[in-house]
Amino acid sequence: MGSSRINLKGLSEEDIELLKVFAERLRIKREKPAQAQLTTHQHERKIIATITKKMDKRVGLSSQERKIAIEAGLIQKDEEWFWTPEWQAKEKEADEAIEKDELVEFNSAEEAIKSLNGVKV
Repeated sequence: MGSSRINLKGLSEEDIELLKVFAERLRIKREKPAQAQLTTHQHERKIIATITKKMDKRVGLSSQERKIAIEAGLIQKDEEWFWTPEWQAKEKEADEAIEKDELVEFNSAEEAIKSLNGVKV
């Protein structure tokens, strides 16, 4: 069986680590089927624990981590966008604004839309 090479340039350390885990999983399944389940489950638990910690800290998940979180049932497919680093940064910004009582109240939806468009209300 031939070997394949993957270009790792541009991947995050977390993505590279996940690739290593899955490569090891494939190697073990080919070489030691009886032990493969135990080792695979240990790796999966570590990965899921790491993802769960990142979710608790609300720092966002890489695309690979979001895929794994969906497979593990940690998040729903239609909620994947919420766990991007960009969205989590906006959530943090909103939480900080709430803590600082930097909220603006509007009397109508029209006022809110005008404010969003830069029109003084």
